[in-house]
Amino acid sequence: MDSKLIPGEVGPLHIEISGKPSAPPLLLVHGMAGNCRWWDSVIPLLAESFFVVAMDFRGHGRSG
Repeated sequence: MDSKLIPGEVGPLHIEISGKPSAPPLLLVHGMAGNCRWWDSVIPLLAESFFVVAMDFRGHGRSG
């Protein structure tokens, strides 16, 4: 997995990406009061077939 902070006007948005960029994209979002780490156990399996992006909503995890 590769961790990235995307700058924004209201603070950074944190994402974790995994898989081949040429694969079909799959966006994973967490539930209330969670963060992208909820998906750590399934991302390796999903990354075999998809370009996986797991994000932290604003104010959660490492997002501003």
